[in-house]
Amino acid sequence: MAHRRFLAVRCFDLAVSGHHPAVGPTDGAGEEAGTPRSLSLPAVPESARLAREFVVAVLGRAGWLDRERLEQLALVTGELATNAVLHARTELQVTVICDGHEVRIEVSDGLHARPERARPQPLDTGGRGLMLVDALVDEWGVEYLDGQYEGPMAKTVWVRVTVD
Repeated sequence: MAHRRFLAVRCFDLAVSGHHPAVGPTDGAGEEAGTPRSLSLPAVPESARLAREFVVAVLGRAGWLDRERLEQLALVTGELATNAVLHARTELQVTVICDGHEVRIEVSDGLHARPERARPQPLDTGGRGLMLVDALVDEWGVEYLDGQYEGPMAKTVWVRVTVD
């Protein structure tokens, strides 16, 4: 529980400051509503943390300072990035598009396979990521990128949430 509190405080501090290596405090992130902000990351475990911090910093710069919603979006982003690292094992790209009422977070990777919800047993230590995603967002889905973009990306898993 203490680890979760630390994560929440760290994410909120990032949101308030808007500082992340890919979203500096003076680069204009979030000043134009709907402008996509993207970050490419390698397929290493640390990328989940960097993806969470990036999303929270972008949302903070855009004025999304609701602590509970930021915690939820950090968790969702971490789950999607972790899935990309574990299953695709390719570079991933995290994109955030937001305005005053809605945010869309996308995680693209090089694996064409559709993410599947696992059916974990009660004592299993994994397999609950997509169940968490489903519970915390308004809508989520998968888009296949065949021939749409240059580069090694094959699919995008996206989530959408709105402000009440």
